[in-house]
This record gives sequence, structure tokens and C-alpha cells, in this order.
Amino acid sequence: MGFHLPAYAWLFALVAPLVLLYFLKLRRPSINVSSLVLWRRVLDDHRVNAPFQRFRRSLLLWLQLAGLCLLALAAMQPFFGGAGDSVARRPILIDCSASMAAREKDGGPTRLDLAKARAKALVDALGPGQEASVVAFASRARRVADFTSDRRRLFDAIDGITVEDEPSDVVDALRLAAALAQREPFRSVTLLSDGNVPPDADFALPFELDYELVGPGGANVGIVDLNAARGEGGGWEVFVRVVASADYRGAVLARLAVGDDVVADETIAMNPNETRDVVFRLQGSGDRLPLRVSLEPDAFDAMPSDDVAYLSLTPPRELRLWVAPALEWIAPYLAEQSRVVVIESPIPPVDADAIVSNRLSDERAGVRVALFVDAVPERAASLFIDGAIDLEIVDWERDDALLHHVDLRDVLVSGQRSVAPSRSVADFEVLGFQATIESSGGPLMLAERAPDRARWYLVFDPLRSTMPYRLAFPILLANLVRTAEREAGLLGAVGGRTGVLPPLRGVAGEPCTVTAPSGRTWRVVAGSDGLVTGIPATRVGRYDVAIGDERRSVGASLLDRRETSMVRVREIQFRESLRVVADGATRTERPLWPWLAALALVASLAEWWFYQRRPGGRQ
Repeated sequence: MGFHLPAYAWLFALVAPLVLLYFLKLRRPSINVSSLVLWRRVLDDHRVNAPFQRFRRSLLLWLQLAGLCLLALAAMQPFFGGAGDSVARRPILIDCSASMAAREKDGGPTRLDLAKARAKALVDALGPGQEASVVAFASRARRVADFTSDRRRLFDAIDGITVEDEPSDVVDALRLAAALAQREPFRSVTLLSDGNVPPDADFALPFELDYELVGPGGANVGIVDLNAARGEGGGWEVFVRVVASADYRGAVLARLAVGDDVVADETIAMNPNETRDVVFRLQGSGDRLPLRVSLEPDAFDAMPSDDVAYLSLTPPRELRLWVAPALEWIAPYLAEQSRVVVIESPIPPVDADAIVSNRLSDERAGVRVALFVDAVPERAASLFIDGAIDLEIVDWERDDALLHHVDLRDVLVSGQRSVAPSRSVADFEVLGFQATIESSGGPLMLAERAPDRARWYLVFDPLRSTMPYRLAFPILLANLVRTAEREAGLLGAVGGRTGVLPPLRGVAGEPCTVTAPSGRTWRVVAGSDGLVTGIPATRVGRYDVAIGDERRSVGASLLDRRETSMVRVREIQFRESLRVVADGATRTERPLWPWLAALALVASLAEWWFYQRRPGGRQ
């Protein structure tokens, strides 16, 4: 038990004036007697004991004292449970990822509805001097309400949270909470989620975490993977992977549509926790219009957002590859590749699919694949020293995209730079590079990868090595071409996911208009590289993008196995072997002042009733 306002204990001091006023109010009745001789001793005893005897016999006074003490105690705001002053501020983290839209049964509340109701109960339990903040998170976290004790503002913020068709990232939400703690300290955070989160979180908790699971979801089935590969005859093979949750059992009709026309369908029977693959074969027509794959379950489906997925196919064309003039000796190797055109230009064009250059200044953000020869990335320049030593390749990363089937045994490198003696491969990894070719003097090729681009750096001059005279060199360049074809979508395509749309090519500095599936429209300006990036896609559906006179339709799909499977994680593993277990509802404070105030009212009513029943009580 605790008190929010213990300073109001001074109200108990009012007991003294109440008792004093009671004695000053005593009235002595007048009675005529014949003599005081027989009464003198009795009167003497009465003067000493009568006030205290009257005090013991006065029910009215006791009721008044009880009412006053109860009111004073209520003013001190007593409570049971909770954590007292440790919850002066409490952030409430609400999961709004795709699985929070799941329902246990048709027409029932969603998991997000249950989380909102629980969050409002926590806000409603705030005591005097306590504040709460609300953070909503899916793949990214955002604060929707600052710390405040205004219940109406907090309720409005909670009501405004909607489901986002994205997987959840609880670490991002906890990082935001940790950032809030730097300015407005607190000791405890409440996490409301359906438990559809990764079991491991690479985060060191700087506060206590109350992890609450909200209502279970029902049976679910959905698409978790969608991709296509170009066939030998120019058509496409579309691969769809369907997953059922532990509670789902029934048939599902999978449909493939090109534009608005359904071109193929297949019925599959799904059992609990089963994964099924469906293959559709498409001839030619997919090169003109985007594809849409949808599911029609014949049983209850808890979450409809994973029942549709989108895929955009690229028409067949030649790969556009640019080679720097100083490396023209490499061009014949590339020109021999089928479906490749080598662009002749002093600088790389913005629409090139891949570049090969010896100058870092030829970097283009819109180019997805680049190989830099005899060049060291600026971030890693301090790790190398110039020298004229001979090196021998000792190992290479055989799983690297450029090194498949490449044999570099006995390749010698003459008179090249090497890594400083005090440096190691770990220093390159810290900077975001992977050493894919290593020599006796350190890395000879570095790889840098990002979701929208791939970069390789040969830190030596191939002409000063035996590599061009080996079969390894043309194979490496063939791998470069194939990687560029894959990145350009010429060999296959992968269904676009929700979160952020892939970069779109526009005109530098020119605005474009984006229309979301909900009908909301906003404008985005292309960067100096001519790319339109960072378009948010929080809902499954088609996003129409108008760039000048060109209209594009880009689909965004959920495609997340964890969200579709409806798995509930009850225990999250954090750093330093710390485990947080979902253990019922967060213990909140139970205020006692309403009950004390009610008892004070009862005492006052009893005192009034008893006073009215006394002889002479009515005037």
C-alpha cells in the first residue's frame, strides 16, 4: 500500500479543533433542587469526569471523527498494488503489425482492438502525478502521444492507431523508448503485443519491461513467397508458396491474374502447419502487365492481408553495361556475353544496369551493380599502405556472386598495396565490407551490399597479375553480367514487400505523385541522382506513381512467414542472457480513495440521521 499525496496527512490535525468545538458546545440543563448539600460530593466528581464520560457516550462525535479521518485519508490518495513512484512515467508500446488485424472468430475483435482496450485500462489507472506516453510500432516505431496525464489526449492517440501490413520490429520500439528515457527518465515500459515477434532481440534493456500478450488469433492461411523465373522460350514460371497456421485446415483456391484477367487457378488442400508450393506457367503476356496472385480460402481466415501478393515482370531486353575508357581491354570479355550491350560513353549513363570502372567518381546511385578495378573505397583507404610487394592469393569466398566457379589458386599479384600490419579483416567488417579475396598481404577484393545495390572493389590492377591469363577472369566477368541481369529483373522477379517501395527512376529534382491503395495521395521529389526513394508502403496493394507523363503501378505484399503463421512468442531473449516472459497483465495500482470517500459519506449520513432522531434534534 502507498500514498500518492502523503502531504495531505496534515488534514488529520483538524481532529483537534473538532473535539475542542465539541466541548465548547456542551449545554448544561437547569434543574431546581431544594438543597445542594447532598449533591456537593456528586457534583465534585462530575466536574472531573463528566467531559470524558460524555466523550465516550457521544456517538455523534465518533461519527464526525470517522468522517473527517476518512476524508483526510482519501485526500492522501492511497492505493494497493502497482510500483508506487517507479511508474511516475510509463511508456506504452502497442504492436500494430499485420498479425494484430487477426480475429479469433468471424466478427470478433481484432488483436489490436484488445490491445487498445488494455492500453486504455492502463491509462485509466494513472494516479495523481503519473504520466503515460504511447508508442505504436510495426517495422518502425513512432510516438503518437507525448508524456501526459491528460486521459482524453491519450485515449485519442490510442484510438488513432491502425494496423500496418508489415512485420513487427520490437527492437526499434525499445530503442525509441530508450531514447525517450534520456530526456524524460522512467523505470518501466509496458509492451502490448500478440507475441508475433522474433524470439531474440539484439538489445540491452535499460529499464524494466512488462510484456503482455493480447488475445489469440484464429486459423490463418497466406502467401509467404512469390517469385518468377524466365523460361527458355521467353515465358515465365511463377512460384507461389502458401503456409497454413497451426489451426487452419481446409481447401484454398489460388488464382493468378494478369491485370484484371484471371489466367490460371489451382485448388490446394491445406493441413495445419503445412507449406505448399504452386507453380503457374505464363507465356509472354506477363511482360506487359503486373501480376496478382490471390487466395480464396473455404474456411475462416483470421487475417486477409496475406491473401494477395503482387509481382512486376520486366520485358526482355539487352543488359546495358558501361566500361570506363581506361579499362577498354575489359570490354571484349563483356561483349562476348549474350544479351549484353557495352555502352560507349566517357561517363556512365544514369540508366546503365552495371558499370566497370577504375574511378570512384563514376559511382551512380541508380546503378545497382558496379565493379571498381584498382580502386580502394574511401572509408577503407586508411587501412592500406602503398608498397611494391608481390602477393599470392590464399583464399576466396566461393559463395560470393562474382566468385561462383572461379578458381584463383596460384594467382600472383605483383607490386601492389597491402594492408597495414596492425590491421585485420575485422577492421574491414566494422566498416561494412566483406573480404571476398584474401592474399598473404591482406584483402584483394572487398564487397559491399545493400538491398538496392551491390559493389565490388578489386584493390589491385589485374594487368599486374596473372588473373587475366587464367580462365578465372572471364568467369568472374560472366558472373558480373549474370548478377546485373538478376538485379535488373531480366532473369527473374521477386514480389515486392510492404515497408518501403523500391527506388524508381525519375528526373532529378522533379516531383512525382504517389497514390496509396487507401486513396491517399502525396508528392515526392526525385533526388539529384534521378531516383525516387523512400516511398512508404504500409498497406498491401498497388501504389500508383505518376512521374511526369509516365504512370507506374508498383505492388506491395506482406510475404512474411512469421506474420502468416500466427506464432506467439511468450519469451524474448535479450542481450546478457536476459529473458523477458509474458506473465499476465501488468500490475497496476488500485486506488482506494473512492471507497474511503464513500465510507466518509456513509458516516456523514449516519451522523445526520442519528442527530435528527435525538430528542430536540429538530429545531
